[in-house]
Amino acid sequence: MNFDLKQLQNVALVGATTTEEKYGNIIFKFLKNNTDYHLYPVNPNLDTDEILGIKVYPTLHDIPDKLDMVISVVPPKITQQILQQAIDLNIPRFWCQPGASTPEVEDLAKDKIDLNREECIMIALR
Repeated sequence: MNFDLKQLQNVALVGATTTEEKYGNIIFKFLKNNTDYHLYPVNPNLDTDEILGIKVYPTLHDIPDKLDMVISVVPPKITQQILQQAIDLNIPRFWCQPGASTPEVEDLAKDKIDLNREECIMIALR
């Protein structure tokens, strides 16, 4: 990881949800309450337009601003698809929460995007 997490501004959380016990909600609340990030929750399957007053986007392509990083809290198969979108959009950093990465994700990221897959974003930011 060659960047300072505290210097980032626009961050998407793929897998953000309103379901309280899911990591997509726990991490979203943590980021909202403990960082100055401009957050972009991403989830095409939600039946709401907002999470905690912040607009939800169906895909990374729908976000109007340039992102500094994407955080994935979805299963590995979906993470691989999201990673490809991030590469296509020239997003420089991708964070896989534990359990979201696979060797295929690592291979796809190699030499294309700065990938972190080793620790929870909440621990890294403490």
